[in-house]
Formats: sequence, structure tokens, C-alpha cells
Amino acid sequence: MARLARDPEVEALIDAYRADLVAAGHFAENEVTSPARAFLLRVGGAAGWSRLSVEGSGASQRRVRARW
Repeated sequence: MARLARDPEVEALIDAYRADLVAAGHFAENEVTSPARAFLLRVGGAAGWSRLSVEGSGASQRRVRARW
């Protein structure tokens, strides 16, 4: 699988996600953030997710395997 290109909007969301996890005392390393990043890149970030139909959002629920 080809590596997805980084997106500044997605990176900002991942940084906020990581900070919230840390603030709540949860694990927030690559094993958690990498699948979240891959998901957001695949659907087109928050804006892409909001544009998906119900069927489209359901189809995007396949498991993402992080590669590290």
C-alpha cells in the first residue's frame, strides 16, 4: 500500500487528538494516531467525512492496519 501524502489540516486534527488523549491520561503514541491519520487522509479530512453519504461513511469502516 502506498503511503498517503501528509495534509496540514489532518496533522492539526491528529495533534489535537493526541493532546486530548494525553490530557485524559490515555495512550497516545503512533499505534493510536497512525490509524486515525490514515482514516482522515483516506476520507479527505473532516470536510470529506461530512460530505460522505450514510452509505459512503459505512463503506469507509474497513479496518486500517498501521504500518510501523
